Amino acid sequence: MVLKQGEPALKSVLPSILNKNGIIIVKCDTIYGLVCRPGPAETRVAAIKNRSDNKQFLWLIPDFTMLKQITDQIVPPRLKPFWPGPLTIIFNKRGGGTIALRMPDDPFLKQLMKLAGSPLVSTSVNKSGNPPMAGIQSIVREYESSVDCIVDDGDASDGLPSTLVDISGKPYKILRQGALEIPEEYLDSNEL
Repeated sequence: MVLKQGEPALKSVLPSILNKNGIIIVKCDTIYGLVCRPGPAETRVAAIKNRSDNKQFLWLIPDFTMLKQITDQIVPPRLKPFWPGPLTIIFNKRGGGTIALRMPDDPFLKQLMKLAGSPLVSTSVNKSGNPPMAGIQSIVREYESSVDCIVDDGDASDGLPSTLVDISGKPYKILRQGALEIPEEYLDSNEL
């Protein structure tokens, strides 16, 4: 099913799909993403992408309250101005391990997380190892039969994923420069 962004039915259809372990494709600040609730649907997302089951996906979270439920770490002061936004941060997870989190700036995604009552697992729309897809018509042709719903919000503008920063250890590391350009002077800082 393909629905246009802005259709009133989205507010009821999408949470229902997510709550039944379904998968949707929606624009996620920068590029289109495959999105689902954490849990069983992640295996299906990995299969759609031809990606290993043991490679973790990032989670979209709606606010700092949810961040505190997942990690004891805080967003470093020099990165806080970029959150919410196209910045993914790898934190130490409460209870062990690490987790990549992003707080989207997009009002639609924030509302979707509220309606679903959950963070959302997200990954770029592409086969593993290929660049993210930006054209909505190509996405519909390739993925309509594999997912439960595609939200058509036009073509993604630049096709760049979020910038990825790892703060799970020191020194902090910029693992990927993406849609957000971390200022050059941050690259040499251990504290970000």
